[in-house]
Amino acid sequence: MINIVSYNMTQDILFPETGERLPIPPSYLLAKFKSITTTPEIHSGLPHIKNTRILAADIFRAIVKGYSYERILMDFKEIGVSVSKRDLEDAFNFTVSWLNKTINEEQRKIPR
Repeated sequence: MINIVSYNMTQDILFPETGERLPIPPSYLLAKFKSITTTPEIHSGLPHIKNTRILAADIFRAIVKGYSYERILMDFKEIGVSVSKRDLEDAFNFTVSWLNKTINEEQRKIPR
């Protein structure tokens, strides 16, 4: 069962347009997923695919909605954006890892 605090933090990560201050992604995740970076000038420092403005959370949401990696690659190719399947996989896996870390940290804070 997910608690309200974890749910709200998950919402903030997945839907950053809420204006809430997001938890900072841990550096070990950025090191593990080489295709993902944060740049203050791009989406206010939200994690994105290197050399693009594609948010990692947007790829996660697309995959969860049922889009295949191939479909996403084709859509980006049609608009002239070059990314690899590996970039998309890193974006998805980064977001899953970040969500899991955030939820686990919040659950440890709740008195039992």
